[in-house]
Amino acid sequence: EDMSTVQDLRREIRDFIQHPRRLSPLLHDKPNWNMLVSSFDTLSDTQYAIETYEAMPAVGDTGMLYLVIYGILQALYVQQDTVESMVRAFEPNAQPRYRIEDEPEADEIRKIRNRAIGHPTVEGNVKSRKTPGVQMSHRVVQHSMHKAGFTLMTGFADGSYTFTDVSIPELIHKNRSMVERVLRRIKDKLEAADMEHQKQFKGEKLADIFPQTLDYYFEKILAGIDSPASDDGKWANHHLQRVAEVVQGFRAALGRRGELNRTSNYEYYLAEVEYPIVELQQYYAGTGSLKDPRAARIFAYFARDKVCKLEKMAIELDEEYEQHLSPEQGSTNPGA
Repeated sequence: EDMSTVQDLRREIRDFIQHPRRLSPLLHDKPNWNMLVSSFDTLSDTQYAIETYEAMPAVGDTGMLYLVIYGILQALYVQQDTVESMVRAFEPNAQPRYRIEDEPEADEIRKIRNRAIGHPTVEGNVKSRKTPGVQMSHRVVQHSMHKAGFTLMTGFADGSYTFTDVSIPELIHKNRSMVERVLRRIKDKLEAADMEHQKQFKGEKLADIFPQTLDYYFEKILAGIDSPASDDGKWANHHLQRVAEVVQGFRAALGRRGELNRTSNYEYYLAEVEYPIVELQQYYAGTGSLKDPRAARIFAYFARDKVCKLEKMAIELDEEYEQHLSPEQGSTNPGA
């Protein structure tokens, strides 16, 4: 059984979305991204408040008891709002919109908070046409207060009263179970969506884009540098075009996978190798600013090294996809 705590699950979700492929779509919607960031912070803040309450010794001072009771009930309420916002941030287009009240534990906790410290003076309207005569007023019975709870007195329009004993540790337990369940649901959905994305490319190896003859291509490119207009130069340019096609093929494959975005480094490394390739193409064509064979040779060696780096990146990305799709691996656990 998964025994992850609220803070553990928060970290696991946060770490999981840090992958550039998962992070980039979230960053595109700035208002939604801001809500998500605020949700991560507020979830942690409220959990610290709840855990601090649990670690507190007994409280005897009446004023301090009010602060403690008001504070812990508000922390539970805000944490529920935070989880609701997090779900909505990850599923902005979901219909119907997620409501925290749909969780079975939420209604009880929110009602107690609202009646005790949120809006205690009036609930309902005795003159309402929909619910005539239903109007309540609530108050915390002062002499009943202690760190672990209190009695809530409710007065009705007909003059009757009810008394409800409230156990704060019980509310915390219910709230924690609910929040952890919702966070696990978020985490499972994110992992399932990412798995579906990776399944689209099962069997497609990025490393296959890079032929085993790459070293031969660069040998020919280097062999024609001293005489770019000769037959050796034309043969060199032919192989340079093959290298350019490899790089463009890798770019296209990354684009199909959603790996090319501003949060990844792939665009930088692609541009780093594309520049010397273009310069060398112009060199062999007799155009451009590159004229000195010595400089052209430096460009060629630089391009070779950078293409090798791209090939290593392709292998690493293949390993990442293969690891996550391997049956024996099970689901990913990025927060481990």
